[in-house]
Amino acid sequence: MQTLAQTVFQGKSIDLTDTQQYGGLVAASLGEEWSSFGHTMFVQPLTQAWETVLQPSAASLNDKWRRSVAANWHTAFNGRYPFVASKSEASLPMLAEFVRKDSGRIERFLTTELNGVLHKEGSQWGAGQDARPGADL
Repeated sequence: MQTLAQTVFQGKSIDLTDTQQYGGLVAASLGEEWSSFGHTMFVQPLTQAWETVLQPSAASLNDKWRRSVAANWHTAFNGRYPFVASKSEASLPMLAEFVRKDSGRIERFLTTELNGVLHKEGSQWGAGQDARPGADL
């Protein structure tokens, strides 16, 4: 299951996401009078299936972020100036290793792990077109 959701996080289409979109179209095609029925029959079951797949994968992705980026950041910068008032200064080369455009640790993580749910325009990251609700990343 986790591999399935990670595939979507990385920007690849899977049958479940395609089916979810189709369910929404079918429900909408029933018209306003039958919209509640269509939503109950075609949208809710697929949304629940998606959430079942997504939640464990989101937790795994959060753990991966903590291990590969956050823990190293804390080790390098906790208690150091300019992040706190301290005589011990943060290493600028180490900071660059994290925030460097196109090759920093943060950039690499976002690009490799979240390519399907985030999109970069210029220097700004935002929700991608394929972003799905329900993941608490």
